Amino acid sequence: VKELTGGQGVDLVFDCVGADIWNENLLSMAPRGRLVITGVTSGTQVEMDLSLLHGRPLQLMGSGGRSNRTFADFMKVVHHGSLHGIVAEVFPLDDVAGAHKVMESRDFYGKLVIES
Repeated sequence: VKELTGGQGVDLVFDCVGADIWNENLLSMAPRGRLVITGVTSGTQVEMDLSLLHGRPLQLMGSGGRSNRTFADFMKVVHHGSLHGIVAEVFPLDDVAGAHKVMESRDFYGKLVIES
């Protein structure tokens, strides 16, 4: 991420994974960046080096849901075309079990898509 941003880091991280990528999220953030925890599929307990926060102006937030305004703001970003999802694998509807196995393995990067 730092390489892609010229060493700056990102202003906003939406994390729906949790513990497995906690430190990577913090390391990828720009000064005054914001990390929003939206899910914890890989676990809730993290071991953390406090120097990742010390002296860095960052915001850490939890989000268990969304308001209509938040959703509307998010959809503006989506329609603007500035978000690009990464699809790891596409599964047919009759192979939901296969998609679930891949998800449980955590051996993928991106989204798993089920097509109907």
